Amino acid sequence: MDSIPTGKKHVMFSDTPASYASVIRWKSQPFTLVNAFEKAITDKGEGIVAASIEALKDYWSKVKISYADHLNASQIAEFTLGECSINDFASKVANELIK
Repeated sequence: MDSIPTGKKHVMFSDTPASYASVIRWKSQPFTLVNAFEKAITDKGEGIVAASIEALKDYWSKVKISYADHLNASQIAEFTLGECSINDFASKVANELIK
């Protein structure tokens, strides 16, 4: 996958590979999971990547409980660095989107 959002190209460390990605398909209004980070993720000696991923997953699970029927949303693919290849992730996304 060679796409980098244009906004990311103009920030510090734009060449850092993704540690986590999730594709959520919705059939109603778009939404954001930014509230997962309302409380800042702080480094407690182990870095912030794992804690950030956990915060995002936790917030998404809460959104699903409260709003998934209304938003008609579902997670169709997930990528975690070191657990699968980015090409496998992209293939899964493509396959799910053509269903």
